[in-house]
Amino acid sequence: MLKNLSIRIKLLLLLLLPVLGLLFFSGREVLDKYAALQDIRQTEQLIGLSVRTGALVHELQKERGLSSGFINAKGEKFRSELAKQRGLCDEQFKQLAAFIAATPDAATIVRQALDAAAKQQEKLSDIRNKVDALTIEGKESFGFYTAINYSYLDVVAAVGRSSKEPTLMRSAIAYFAFSKVKEEMGKERATLNAVIAGNAFSDETYQRTFGILSAQKSFMEGFRKFGSRAAVTTYDEKAQSESFKKADELRNAVLAKGMAGSFEITPETWFSAITAKIDQMKEIEDGIAKGILQQASDQAGTARLALILSIAISLTMAVLTLLLSLLIVGSITGPLRKLVEMLQDIAQGEGDLTRRLDANRKDEFGEVSHWFNRFVENIHSIISQATTTTVQVATASNQLHSTAEQIATAAEEVACQSATVATASEEMSATSNDISRNCTLASDIANRASEMAHGGASVVQETISGMQTIAEKVRESARTVEALGARSDQIGAIVGTIEDIADQTNLLALNAAIEAARAGEMGRGFAVVADEVRALAERTTRATREIGEMIKAIQQETGGAVTSMEQGVVEVEKGMDSSRRSGDALQQILEGINEVTLQVHQIATAAEEQTAVTGEISTNIHQITDVVQQTANGAHQTAGAASELSGLAKDLEGLVGRFKL
Repeated sequence: MLKNLSIRIKLLLLLLLPVLGLLFFSGREVLDKYAALQDIRQTEQLIGLSVRTGALVHELQKERGLSSGFINAKGEKFRSELAKQRGLCDEQFKQLAAFIAATPDAATIVRQALDAAAKQQEKLSDIRNKVDALTIEGKESFGFYTAINYSYLDVVAAVGRSSKEPTLMRSAIAYFAFSKVKEEMGKERATLNAVIAGNAFSDETYQRTFGILSAQKSFMEGFRKFGSRAAVTTYDEKAQSESFKKADELRNAVLAKGMAGSFEITPETWFSAITAKIDQMKEIEDGIAKGILQQASDQAGTARLALILSIAISLTMAVLTLLLSLLIVGSITGPLRKLVEMLQDIAQGEGDLTRRLDANRKDEFGEVSHWFNRFVENIHSIISQATTTTVQVATASNQLHSTAEQIATAAEEVACQSATVATASEEMSATSNDISRNCTLASDIANRASEMAHGGASVVQETISGMQTIAEKVRESARTVEALGARSDQIGAIVGTIEDIADQTNLLALNAAIEAARAGEMGRGFAVVADEVRALAERTTRATREIGEMIKAIQQETGGAVTSMEQGVVEVEKGMDSSRRSGDALQQILEGINEVTLQVHQIATAAEEQTAVTGEISTNIHQITDVVQQTANGAHQTAGAASELSGLAKDLEGLVGRFKL
């Protein structure tokens, strides 16, 4: 499946997984930052809920103290203060309900604690009525207000537990611990307010007071452990104030009296002093809450900035990754596309071998381009050499064809002349026979020797002339055959040149095939051309070898003909000598009849020898005619082979001409 996909698609698929992974993890990081921001915002809302809950508890603590004083004073004290305080508590209830309605998501997290506090709140109206009617004991009133305060402080504790931010969690725990300290101070205010109003401790109130002081100490240790240094320092500074000192002095004075009673302190004095201390505690509590809110706001801003930066970085990385991916894909597919286009142009187009790839790159494509350009240069050189060789082969084949035609024409002329010489030889043979018969008759007609001597002299003179003609023709035939041998040597040299050219062409084609094989799939087109060139070179080699073999045969046969001609010339010269001697004999016959018989015998002998020589000459001439005919046929075959070689050279020139050099 993958092999059918383009490299561009493969690269995009290769880059797809990292890009998707980057987008996944970037998106996950953004979602985590967004979730952290939402958590901090939610924590900020919860802290706001905790602050409003603390404000409500603060007012309920006052109502608890006033209610205890009102009950123990039998309704004679704190009536107006209690009514006013209830109004403040109701206002805090409304503000808390409005905040819960405005932040339903935050309220959902502490819904269980809020529901428990709401159940306690439902009893508040009934408790208030009982306090007004003095139908409830101070202990029961104290227990109810303590329970409702605890239920709302549980909301503060739930806020601390729900925070996922460690620093905010520590601050929330410190805030809860400080609220518990203040709650215990509120319980202290209510308890001692009731004790002072009754002017005596009961066992229960006495034990409760020390339990309250012990709880204050425990929660204060928790505050010091988890609270910030600034909050602890603020508390330590406030603890040195007059309100703290006065409240502690009044408490210590009451505790010093113990169970004896008679405290000499009015409830109003105690309530005012402890309320001043608790109010300062409330200021510290509000400062702690404000610090937590500021801390949450700062962390929300930091989380918001982190979210924005995460989104910006993720988008930037995604865009940069996409652009880089496109650039990488383009840097790979671009050179490949140019390489493919160039190969297509060479294989199917104009075969432009002057084009080159950009080899200035420093990567693998630059190296591929460099070696591809070297390959094209080698092919260019090979094709150029093949072009030159093709022209040389065409020229040589044309010359070979022309030479073969000349050889054929010359051979035909030699054949004609050989036929003439053969005819003359036959006539000379017949003449020799006549001479022999005449010589025989001459011995019988010695008396007519003188007359016949004149006739014999004429005949001898004609014989000498004929022999000279024969000698001249034979010499001319020998020269023609020698010229034919020289032509054959020239043809042999040309054939050797053609063989060298064919071998060089075959070698060049083999080199081209090797270079194409090295190029692999990209050099397949060059391999086909190289194979065609090599096939043409091999055909040229075979043709030239056949021509060479024919030329060698012609040279051998021409050499034999030259030898035969030379022998014929020798024999003709012998015949001429014999004819001259016959002439001399006839002259001697004229000088003396006594020598006639001897001369006739000599003439007869010479005539017989001449007959044999002329017969041999005739035979040689016929052989020369056959050889010349074979030479003519070989020349025609050479001309045909040269024509075929010329056609092959034109085909090769056409193949090579497909390339632009």
